[in-house]
Amino acid sequence: MPHYIPEDYVPHLSLRDTEIAIKKVKDFFEIAEKSNNIICFGAGSLFKQALFFLKANKLVDKLSFCIDNSEAKQNTNITIDDKIIPIYSIESSIKNFTPN
Repeated sequence: MPHYIPEDYVPHLSLRDTEIAIKKVKDFFEIAEKSNNIICFGAGSLFKQALFFLKANKLVDKLSFCIDNSEAKQNTNITIDDKIIPIYSIESSIKNFTPN
């Protein structure tokens, strides 16, 4: 499946660094497509950027939960479309995650 990565997504990097960043994103999507579960570390602004790519590449259904160091975010949820994504601490994610 071709992956959607906007050409102007990393405009402040050198051409070489941009190519490296795009390759890493493409590598991630190749792995994610083969996986049953995606777990995001961090539920802040970078997660919102990652969510753009997850939605564009139809991977939101594989998103199992997020882990965040912020106690204010832990034990809450993010709703993405109709899917509820829990946010855990590192410790509780270890207790709650059972790989499929």
